[in-house]
Amino acid sequence: MHATALFADRHSTHAAIEQLAQAGFARHELSIAMSEDTHEREFGPSSPTRSGVRLAPYSGVLGAIVSNLAVFAAPGATALRVGGPLTGILLRAGALSLGLLAAGMEDQEVRAVHDGLVRGDIVVGVHAHHDRAGLATQLLKLSGGEAVRTA
Repeated sequence: MHATALFADRHSTHAAIEQLAQAGFARHELSIAMSEDTHEREFGPSSPTRSGVRLAPYSGVLGAIVSNLAVFAAPGATALRVGGPLTGILLRAGALSLGLLAAGMEDQEVRAVHDGLVRGDIVVGVHAHHDRAGLATQLLKLSGGEAVRTA
């Protein structure tokens, strides 16, 4: 079972991740994806700016996940920063849409995630056991996420 939602900024994403962690969802059950541009806008540039000043790293569970995001760049597609179980799925599939379909998403849900990434949203996915998928979706929504799916 998966629950997935789109978030407009790092603050609502942080709230969702912290709520999920407090509810007992393990870090390895959480996936995060965003465009390279969104990563730079929300978390600062990956390398120091000309002044040598770097934004302070984000703290908590979100900070731990964001600090380990992998760059995924398929030819002709937007470069993504991805972490969690979604990373392996994308590497095996070779493309975002194929990876999401392989993970069990419907075409409409894949389009919603793609459109959200293009729009600059942050995608949070939770791998949850059947009895906890509803809780994961509820926490994502309460934190300001636009639910994409629960299945």
